[in-house]
Amino acid sequence: MIMAYGSHKLLTSSLHIAKVVSFFVALWYVMSYFILSFGFPIQPNYRIGIKDIDFVYLDSYPVKVLYDNSNWHNTEILNTIYSSSSSIEQGRDITVLNLVDREYMNWYNLDPLLYSSLAPEVRQKIKLSFVPFIEPYKTSQEINTYLNTYIDYVLVPQHTIGLAEAIREFVPMQRFQKFILNGESTFVPIASYAVPGNEYYSPDVYILYKKQTSP
Repeated sequence: MIMAYGSHKLLTSSLHIAKVVSFFVALWYVMSYFILSFGFPIQPNYRIGIKDIDFVYLDSYPVKVLYDNSNWHNTEILNTIYSSSSSIEQGRDITVLNLVDREYMNWYNLDPLLYSSLAPEVRQKIKLSFVPFIEPYKTSQEINTYLNTYIDYVLVPQHTIGLAEAIREFVPMQRFQKFILNGESTFVPIASYAVPGNEYYSPDVYILYKKQTSP
C-alpha cells in the first residue's frame, strides 16, 4: 500500500514525470518479454540482486520460459505405437509405460488426448500406465510379471530418467529402466529417438520397446 500510494503521488504530481516513468516501464516489459521468450537481443542469463531478492531478473533458471523448437518426437512416438500394434489383441487398449520424466517428455505430456494432430483412433486406443503403480515390483521376476501382464510398450531413456530430486517415483523407474536396458525382459526395441540436452541434461536417446508376442 505504501509503494502504491507513493507511485500514485509521484505520477500525479507531474504529467512529465508520469510520461517518462510510463515509457521506461513499458520499455522494460517489452525488452524482458523478448529476452525471456526468444533470447533476443541477449540470452536470459542475468540476475542482479542481494541474496534471495532480485532487482533484475532476466534468467531462464529455475523457470525456463524460453521458446524451444526442438523435436521431442511425442506425436511420432504415439503414431509408431499405433502403427505397430496390429499384433496386439483386437478390441482392447494399448498400454504404454513411460519411464521418462523431464520437460516436454513425461507421463502427462505424452497423453495422446493432448494432440489434436493425431487420428481419433490413435487418441482413443493408446492409454498410459500410471507410473506409481510400478513401485511395489522390486525383483526381476516381479518386474517381468508386471510388464507381461499389464504393459504393451515401454519408452526407456538410454541415460537420464530426469532429476532424481524432483521425481517421487525415481527409484522404481530406474529399476525398470535398468531391467529393460539389460535385456532381461521379453520386450524388444522397435524405434529410437534422439533428443537434445540443456543445462540439466546431456543429449539422450529414447528407445521404444514393444512386448514380443508369440508367433
